[in-house]
Amino acid sequence: MKKVLLYVLGAVLLMAVWAGFVLMGTVNGWFHSRMAGQNTSSSFRSATESEIKKLFVGNFALAVMKNGVVEYEQFYSSGNAVDRNTVFQV
Repeated sequence: MKKVLLYVLGAVLLMAVWAGFVLMGTVNGWFHSRMAGQNTSSSFRSATESEIKKLFVGNFALAVMKNGVVEYEQFYSSGNAVDRNTVFQV
């Protein structure tokens, strides 16, 4: 009986360690660095603009919301015009 309890306790301990690892990875971005230097929307906006200029191919629409309100929108296209009413195929 003691042996079974030790196995169960070991399994529970392993699951708790794994859950902690997954939680920390999720919270910290799974070894990815931040795209923007600071944690502000203006910093994110400038970072996305520089990445789009560097790597952009195709059409792109981005809306950033803060407290349920659209803070800013970005639209880029390499052909037909893209605006807030453009429907993208998913």
